[in-house]
Amino acid sequence: MRTLSPDLNFTDFLTTPVSLKCRQDIPQYSAADGPPLNEIFDHPIGSQSCFTFPYQDGITRTVNLKRVLFRSNGIIGRGTTVVRVECACLHCGTQCDWKGKKLILKLSFPGKTQVSEQTFMDSWRELAHGEHAWVLNHLPHIYLSFDVPFHDRTPQANLEKKLEGDYEMRIMRGSIQEELYPISSLKTAKGCAQVFYDVVQCKSSRAWKYPRILHRDISHGNIMVREKDGRKYGVLNDGNLAVFPNSQGDGLTSKFRTGTKPYMNYEQHSDYRQGPHRFRHDLESVFYVILLLACLYSSPCEQYRPPVRTRYEYEEWLQQDVFLSLPP
Repeated sequence: MRTLSPDLNFTDFLTTPVSLKCRQDIPQYSAADGPPLNEIFDHPIGSQSCFTFPYQDGITRTVNLKRVLFRSNGIIGRGTTVVRVECACLHCGTQCDWKGKKLILKLSFPGKTQVSEQTFMDSWRELAHGEHAWVLNHLPHIYLSFDVPFHDRTPQANLEKKLEGDYEMRIMRGSIQEELYPISSLKTAKGCAQVFYDVVQCKSSRAWKYPRILHRDISHGNIMVREKDGRKYGVLNDGNLAVFPNSQGDGLTSKFRTGTKPYMNYEQHSDYRQGPHRFRHDLESVFYVILLLACLYSSPCEQYRPPVRTRYEYEEWLQQDVFLSLPP
């Protein structure tokens, strides 16, 4: 069995997630053409692949890698890769605290000053009690989060020294989370409407409003579904770009212009706007997800394809990077 160290010296494949190719054993790989940018898909991984990461009290933990569920195929962004995993139980014995759970390993490369997704989840959970306990069904379950910094001899560290503050230093951030399901797993419009209702209700609830947390990256791929006790719940996932409003100060453009096209809010497409993200921008992104889904899909899981080829409104916007623009 191969054990992959989280030290970036030994896991160069993590810097190019496109190398996680269908039926390819890690770390032996060759360059490969990847899927379209930020596509949700389902690719198997070699049966003897695993990943070892920092756990707690100086010990490590290992998971077996099963299937690549998502990867970012581009150099702009956080290079997120999501893999279905199961605990290898090398230290657990018969008392594995992850036993029976559906798990994913999420790896990304955010700025080193970016607050972790688990920190925001903990803030929400502190207020999700009593009459607001229902919010817990709509929050991601993060069982573990860990960071691995770049060492002093990496290209990233050299760029930080060379550019003197104009370069946003990154880290590798990993987490073990409960596996959720994309909107495309839904079969009916009613089920889809319930998921969107859940997300909007959560954004308006005390547990989300009073910690005053802005998501800043609401998109089709970040609105997920949890299956529990025969019911489906909408979950606003992926808080990697979330911020507390009072932490949005002057600095790099990435602190302001964040999100996934074409779901970014209208103002964020203007070169003239330099202001911070607002609560209304998150709600506007939810609207764009609903708009494109309603106009371009015959069901939550199938894009509408008429017998005669016709260009539908918003289709070019979605597929060919033709986005909204603001006048000066």
